[in-house]
Amino acid sequence: MSIFRFILFLIALSITAQPLTYAAEKIDINTADAWVLKKNLYGVGEKKAEAIVEYRDKNGLFKTIYELNKVHGIGDKIIEANMDKIVAIVPEEPESADPTTEKSPPEEPVESATETTSE
Repeated sequence: MSIFRFILFLIALSITAQPLTYAAEKIDINTADAWVLKKNLYGVGEKKAEAIVEYRDKNGLFKTIYELNKVHGIGDKIIEANMDKIVAIVPEEPESADPTTEKSPPEEPVESATETTSE
């Protein structure tokens, strides 16, 4: 009977522990507000989180997570400690709806004007 209980325990444990094995969703440093950064990143408090948002607002989106080095108070240690938690997503620019900037269709290949005759 004790083996049966042990097996049931292992089954229950595997079912309840399964959600713990999933990775947490990454934080996009280009969209996160200061509160999200402060609450989720190691070594980032209120002032550093606000500095990240302020830098992003002034200079545009981060192209990579390593650009956080440009923010005062954020160094390699903080970036390395949070590498598994952060991402820098840069959205693609939509194509212009302005007809003056519309791309022209590709030209079709021109056929040769000379014909070969066989005799």
